[in-house]
Amino acid sequence: MGRFSLTGVNSAITTPFKADESLDEPALRREIEYQVGSGVNGVVMCSTPGEISELSLEERKWICEIAVDQVVGRVAVIVDAGSPRTSWTIELVKHVEKTGVPFVMVLSPWLLPQTEKTLYNHYLKIATALKGDSKLILYNLPKYTNVSIPPTLFQQLIQEFPDKIEGIKDTSGSMKALQAYIEAADGKARVVCGDDTMLLSALEIGADGCIAALAAFLPKQVLKMFELFREGEIEEAQKIQSTLTKIKEEFHKYPYLAAQKAAQTMLGRPSGHMRAPLVDLTEGEKRELRKNLVKLGVLEG
Repeated sequence: MGRFSLTGVNSAITTPFKADESLDEPALRREIEYQVGSGVNGVVMCSTPGEISELSLEERKWICEIAVDQVVGRVAVIVDAGSPRTSWTIELVKHVEKTGVPFVMVLSPWLLPQTEKTLYNHYLKIATALKGDSKLILYNLPKYTNVSIPPTLFQQLIQEFPDKIEGIKDTSGSMKALQAYIEAADGKARVVCGDDTMLLSALEIGADGCIAALAAFLPKQVLKMFELFREGEIEEAQKIQSTLTKIKEEFHKYPYLAAQKAAQTMLGRPSGHMRAPLVDLTEGEKRELRKNLVKLGVLEG
């Protein structure tokens, strides 16, 4: 597991469900294989685009096992074990470690108000529970958790658990916050961006890569943008970022995840249905989405 690091392009993939809302394992395996074949650094399971809140603990364990079996060590597997309750998270963390996953990502608790003290207590217990080789990635998503992980807390955890903290994923949408995490890491941990609209800007200020939904939607294009950045072709990289931003804006005209799943299906990667209370796009919405994706050059007319 030590040969993997939190860097480059990591795809936060969607979870396909059948019409009866059961998990579509064959479709999930095909999507994982597509991501691996595209050349991504890692596949990210059960995260926000994977409908984390719609999955039971047992389903999340199953998805983890599917990913490990399908990937067979070719790329990093990152599994989000976040939950509103520390004991549930630790249960998932222990399972993730048992399967041999290199990285366990933990979204900070949501719904009930959190403080720096409760966040520290949460991540302290999780880091302590890690007994093997799996490393911890903190996940900052204040839009949905209503709390932001303080950079000072990130720094403290790195100092206390230098062999267990791999890094942090920041989806705050704030360049200032991202910069603060990079400074707090001080080269001792990784910092990746989760906001699809600022992936290139994140690289420019020193981020190590991304864990992103659009990296799953268009992995080859995001990989190309990263390559152009490394080669110093910033203007060409910016063209790809501009397109990614427009796609993100297009998806947000609808229920976001339903739009991404529909778009992936249009690209020939059947991505299944949504799980209630979420709903699929209507046929009219799909036609409109297709038309606009053609305009953006994502689909052929």
